[in-house]
Amino acid sequence: MSKKYLFLKLKLGLLLMVLSAHAAWANTESRLALIIGNSSYKSSPLRNPVNDVRLMEQSLKDAGFTVLKAENASLRDMRRLVRDFGEKLKANGGVGLFYFAGHGVQVRGENYLVSVDSDIRAEDEVAEDSVNTSLVLEKMQTAGNRMNIVILDACRNNPFAASSRSAVNGLAAVNAPSGTLVAYSTSPGSVAYDGNGANSLYTQYLASALRQPGSRIEDVFKDVRAAVRKETGNKQTPWENTALEGQFYFKPALPSLPAGAAVALAPASISASNASEIAFWDSVKTSQRTSDFQAYLSKFPDGVFAALAKTRLEELGSKQKGIQPMPSSPAKIEEVSNVATLFLTDTISGQKSKLFITREPAADGLLAYSTGDVITKDGSIVQLSVGNVVMRLDSGDLWTYPLKAGLQGEARMHRLDDAMSKNSLITWRTRSGADQSIVVEAKVSYRVAGRFNLSAYGDWTATYSSGRHLPDSTTTLIRESILQMHNMVSSRMVIH
Repeated sequence: MSKKYLFLKLKLGLLLMVLSAHAAWANTESRLALIIGNSSYKSSPLRNPVNDVRLMEQSLKDAGFTVLKAENASLRDMRRLVRDFGEKLKANGGVGLFYFAGHGVQVRGENYLVSVDSDIRAEDEVAEDSVNTSLVLEKMQTAGNRMNIVILDACRNNPFAASSRSAVNGLAAVNAPSGTLVAYSTSPGSVAYDGNGANSLYTQYLASALRQPGSRIEDVFKDVRAAVRKETGNKQTPWENTALEGQFYFKPALPSLPAGAAVALAPASISASNASEIAFWDSVKTSQRTSDFQAYLSKFPDGVFAALAKTRLEELGSKQKGIQPMPSSPAKIEEVSNVATLFLTDTISGQKSKLFITREPAADGLLAYSTGDVITKDGSIVQLSVGNVVMRLDSGDLWTYPLKAGLQGEARMHRLDDAMSKNSLITWRTRSGADQSIVVEAKVSYRVAGRFNLSAYGDWTATYSSGRHLPDSTTTLIRESILQMHNMVSSRMVIH
C-alpha cells in the first residue's frame, strides 16, 4: 500500500471523526416543523407546492427537525395540524418552524392560507373557509418555546380576484411577534413566480441555503433573497420581518480538523446524505478491478473518497499495463470507442455535469464500463446502472444485445452498494424508437441504502442506437416511499 494511499486514509479517518462530532448538534435542542404543500385546487391548481414541501422535508430533516407534513390538505386537516403543532411545541419547546406552499390571499390586511377544498366565491367567505396566518402565529407564540420561524411561499396570484372588491395580489406585511421570524417568498403586495421547474424559485434556493453549515438564519434568508432577485432580474424580492433574539443555525459550522490535517472538500459533500456513498465505497474499496473504482467516480466525481479512488485506479492501472483489449464477440455489433462522454442534467436543480466513460476487459471475458454496467460475451447484462444506482442481476431476465423491439421481462436485482437490498425488482419492455433506435421502458423498485424502512420506486427509460451496449440517453424518475422526494435526472451520451 503506497504512502499516498495511507495518508489519504488517515485524512479520511480524521474527516469521519469530524462528521461524528458535527452530527451531535441535532440532539441539543428540540426542532419541530409543520410543512404544508397544496397544489390540487379545484380552480387555479398549482404545479409546484407538493414538490416544494417534499424538498423542504428532506432539507429540514437534514437540519435536525422532526417534520410533520401534509400534501393537498383540506381545511379541517390544516386546522387540526396547526392545533397539534402548537401542542407539541408547547410540550417540547425549542425551535418551531411552519412552512406553507400554495395559494395565499390577503383581505383587509389579514393573510389567509387556502386549503384545497376551500369553496370561496366571495371575499367575505375567505375568513371562514381558509386558515388565518394569525392563528398559526398565535399557536406558536403561546407555546412559549425559544424561537419560531414562519415561511410563506404563498404569494401567487389571488385566485379569487374576480370575486374580490379589493383584488389585491400577494400577502400583507405582518409584524413578527417577539422571538419570531416571518419570511415571504416576495415582498408585501407582490406576486411570486410559481417557477418553470419542479420547484418554486424561492423554495429551491431556500432548501439549498439552509443546508449550508455555519450560516446564521439571517444570512440564509439574505442568500435566498440575492439568488431569487438575480434569477428573476429583480422582479421578485423575498422579504422577512424578524424579531428574533439569540442566534440560530440550521446547520452549525463544521468543527475544525486538527492542525495540518485539512481536507479540501466542499461543505455540500459533508452531510448525512453521504450514507449511500459510504456504502458504495465499502463495497468496492478492497476490489482489484479498475471498473469498480471508475464506477464510484462516475457516481461521485467529487465524493469524500474520490482521491482514494483515483489513487487505487493509478495503482491497479500500473499492474494491468500488459492487458490487451478483449476481442470483439459475435454478439457485439457496436462500434464504440474506448472513451465516451456522458452529459448529465438534473432537471430539478438545472445542474449540469460531464463524465468520461471508459470501457475495459474484465474477469471471465466480461465487458465492464466505468458507469458500472457489466455485460457478458454473449450480450447478457450482469450489472446495470439505473440513474445513480448500480444494480446486479440475481435472477430473471433483462434485455440482451443486440436489442429487439417487442420484448418484455422481469428481473430480481440488488444494489451493488447495499448487500441487504435483495429482491429489488425491474420490470421492462422494449419498443421501437426514432431513427431505428430501441427504447427500454422499465419500472424500478429497491431499498434505499442504509435505510431499512425506506424504499424507492419509479421509472427508467433508455434509448439505444443500433449496436450500442450503453444508451444514448436516459431519464430516471425515482420517488422514495417515505420522504416522497422526486429526483429526475436526464443524460445524453456522445460517443467519440
